[in-house]
Amino acid sequence: MNRPVLVVYDIVNDRRRAEVRARLGPIADRIQYSGWLVPPEVNLTAARVVADLAAVAGPADRIHGHALCPGCARRARWLPIRQPHHLTRQPGWTAH
Repeated sequence: MNRPVLVVYDIVNDRRRAEVRARLGPIADRIQYSGWLVPPEVNLTAARVVADLAAVAGPADRIHGHALCPGCARRARWLPIRQPHHLTRQPGWTAH
């Protein structure tokens, strides 16, 4: 089963940060300044996404890829409600 992948990063160098944005842009939705959501339709695992981004990461950079379990994906909520993300959205908050 394909899972959405949440990618967050803290990259200190502008050039490397721009390269990460360029790699994620065609396949993911930007949900925060340094947070992206790769929809399940892209058919990439968290490990594959992070491995691709590792090619541009520096020693002080942090990149995390998290595959959302099916239950987490169903419970995800977005505010404001009308955002262009690929997960099923319902109004409200979720906390685990």
